[in-house]
Amino acid sequence: MYFTYEPCGNKLVFFLDVPSTFFNKPICLEWCLERLSTVIAWSPVKVRTYDYLEQEIQLVQLIPIEFQPKLIGYSFIEAVHKARPTLESLAKMRKSKPV
Repeated sequence: MYFTYEPCGNKLVFFLDVPSTFFNKPICLEWCLERLSTVIAWSPVKVRTYDYLEQEIQLVQLIPIEFQPKLIGYSFIEAVHKARPTLESLAKMRKSKPV
């Protein structure tokens, strides 16, 4: 197995060599995502599976993201979001600051 990453397309491509003894059996891949900014609406991950030699035969599924905040340090992110100023406080700071 190996993978490629396309940052512009937000795409990870995994190449798996599946022996014929594994046909019709589930294959599980797990990875941890790091949230670098606020995400308002999580959307499912599109998973497209196909045979490299017969790419016209495809299976496409939308897999929901299972968010586990403690694993990726959400408590730190939550603390930063609580400490940052609100829009109202920014407006007040702007009015009180001499030009």
